[in-house]
Amino acid sequence: MVQRWRQVLARRWRHVVMFGLPLAAVLLSLVVKPAAEPAPPRGGPDPAVGACWQGHGLHVVLTAEATPTESVACEVPHQLETVAVGHVPKALARRDAPPQRAELTGEFAGCGRTAGEYLGADWRTLDVSLLLFAPTAEQWQAGARWYRCDVVALGGDIDSVRDREGSVHGDPAGHGPSNDLTLNCAVRFVADDEWAGTKRTPCTEPHDMEFAGVAESAAPAFPETAAARDAAFGDQCRDRALAYTAMPGDLMRGRAVTVGFLPTGEPSTWPGGDHYGRCWVFLPHPVTVSIRGAGDLPA
Repeated sequence: MVQRWRQVLARRWRHVVMFGLPLAAVLLSLVVKPAAEPAPPRGGPDPAVGACWQGHGLHVVLTAEATPTESVACEVPHQLETVAVGHVPKALARRDAPPQRAELTGEFAGCGRTAGEYLGADWRTLDVSLLLFAPTAEQWQAGARWYRCDVVALGGDIDSVRDREGSVHGDPAGHGPSNDLTLNCAVRFVADDEWAGTKRTPCTEPHDMEFAGVAESAAPAFPETAAARDAAFGDQCRDRALAYTAMPGDLMRGRAVTVGFLPTGEPSTWPGGDHYGRCWVFLPHPVTVSIRGAGDLPA
């Protein structure tokens, strides 16, 4: 019996040696070789829709090319919330540096559509700005190829960026956007004979301006001056005001009703496709009812 097992082992030994591996080495490799670990994703995971970020106030909007990276719980004060995430086009993904906002105009348009689904209404009709961020240089070098669409809530007496507690996600019941973001009636603030900002208020409270709609401009540059803003948005906003109030143009002029417009973004967001303006109807005196569809001003 012993002789028989020696013969079997010898045959197996010869079989293994034919492949250049001694049996002991094969057995050792089976014992000590660790299981293969999956490679970690390059650049870390993509940002998550619904994530909230610290953006350091006005700095976010005025220098919006800098990607905020400090993630916080949405229940604590924050400035931004991610409403959509995508990946940069392949032609840009092969480059050594992250793309500039002007190279992602198509992505901005897509972000706007997705943001509306998240917010419960067209973002341009809400008291928010939409910002698109690429990875930081360090994240890009590590392999990140996402882009992030964030909403920043506006507010205060001069439409500044404000801290927010809680999500900008639409009404959980599916009945529209968060009430505190809806644009409707407001009080106008004037400084040096120019419109300096707004404060939203219920239409049943005294107010002297109402949101009438959105205009889109084909101007190649951000409209910095009042004349440039009129050229960019004036005709469309006047049409929006006529449709909103149902007032004939001659009657509107007779009642001293005027139209105001402000871009939805800033100079840094214009090259990326944010060519929109919000249209407002300015009233000559405060009223306590909405003039939407009224045909004339209330007495």
